[in-house]
Amino acid sequence: MKTTHERNEDFAKSRRAWKNEITEFCLLHRFLSLEILEQKVTQRETQFIMFRVTLLHEGVPASFIEQSKLQQDQGKWWYRSGRLVDFEMSEI
Repeated sequence: MKTTHERNEDFAKSRRAWKNEITEFCLLHRFLSLEILEQKVTQRETQFIMFRVTLLHEGVPASFIEQSKLQQDQGKWWYRSGRLVDFEMSEI
């Protein structure tokens, strides 16, 4: 939350509701790995990072790929936005 850019669509939500949403997600998932797939620098202060997350969702293996936009502002990097590229769940 502290590194999310103020122009990110999630930033405008109530901080309490936003924190509760993140906490609920974390209670339902066990994170197993994070793999950086690609990094693109489009401008000195803007970067795109594509990564794959592998996790368990209520015990069921799942993975997703996200492309994130990071923006540097006043010497600090911020999570500006993210886009789901792929999602997969498989039965155990």
